[in-house]
Amino acid sequence: MTASRRRILLVEMNEDDTTGGSHQAQFDLVRHLDRSRFEPVVAFYQDNRFLALHRQEGVEVHLLEEMRTRELDIRINGGLLTRATDILVGAVSRRARFLKEHRIDLLHLNNSPGTGSDDWLPAARIARIPCVASARGNPPMGLSPVHARLARQFDRILFVSDHVVRGYRADGYPDRIVTMVPDGVDLEALREGVTCSREEMQARLEIPPGRLVATMVGNVREWKGQHVVLEALGRLRPEVRDRIFLLVAGDGNSPDLPYFQSLLDLQEKHGLKTMVRFLGPRRDVPDLLTASDMAIHASVLPEPFGLVVVEAMGLGVPVIAARLGAPTDVVAEGSGLLFDPTSPGELGAALARLVEEDATREMLAAGALARAEDFSIRRTMQALESVYGELLTVAG
Repeated sequence: MTASRRRILLVEMNEDDTTGGSHQAQFDLVRHLDRSRFEPVVAFYQDNRFLALHRQEGVEVHLLEEMRTRELDIRINGGLLTRATDILVGAVSRRARFLKEHRIDLLHLNNSPGTGSDDWLPAARIARIPCVASARGNPPMGLSPVHARLARQFDRILFVSDHVVRGYRADGYPDRIVTMVPDGVDLEALREGVTCSREEMQARLEIPPGRLVATMVGNVREWKGQHVVLEALGRLRPEVRDRIFLLVAGDGNSPDLPYFQSLLDLQEKHGLKTMVRFLGPRRDVPDLLTASDMAIHASVLPEPFGLVVVEAMGLGVPVIAARLGAPTDVVAEGSGLLFDPTSPGELGAALARLVEEDATREMLAAGALARAEDFSIRRTMQALESVYGELLTVAG
């Protein structure tokens, strides 16, 4: 380590990241951090595949599983005094000692300011280093008055979208700690991830000739809105519907199986078996999107960011996205279409427009490519490193 580099500890606060979204976002930040200025150090509470990925990048990695297991055992099985002492003193002192032993200059908690404000944040204060938190979702609900107050004491909270910022401001978080740092997409790596041509991929997928391919990427869960898309297809005029082929890529775990069955029932009800294919989980999303004429996002709950929307745009694919949450900020005029996710008819109209208007698809494809540049990982890192630099300068 050179004397000029400052050590940044990034702690992944999400202990149950089943999809890897939060972990992946942290990994992307670490990979692109300017190593001439900053030395990343990462810590996880649970073993996962990202530990090895970070180590492959030459990053110092710490697994705090034993410490966390002990703390959870005390909180579940300990007496009132033991629990209170460990929460107020033990957990904080352990973290402060960790920060000092590993010569950390700045602490960055990944996921939500609702976690870590009662242990890592006071530990950072003891260690006299800045502490920031990423906010990847809506304001945490049900916090005690003490925790709610602590969550507003970070040196900075980094928000992934204007939608998330608006929620926190409405919840009383002060402007002085609010900074926008959208999740970025490594557009170059995304495009390098395309391994075959559009024609080759469509042949592999056995897409019927003459169809326009619409692709929906996301875990098969009710809030992701796959049912809205099937209802929209079922309402299209036959001459439009017969020109579309829908690909649904995404996993569904056991609690989602009843929902998946309801999708199969909708497919049967609307006679969509010959034009809808459920692909399951895929690792070739760039190839799927490249083979597509349009991408669909239909979440019925507000999306904090919607990474797949930016990924599709970065590959020049026209996007139809739910007019709800962050996509309303991401999809600017001329870069895609928005619809009310409670209205399958409105989605159907958007689909029909892209099927029937070749010029509109071409215009939106060009607009999507240009708009995606606003969400490149390069811009994300410029914003993040600016925050780091500012706080470290103040801290001395």
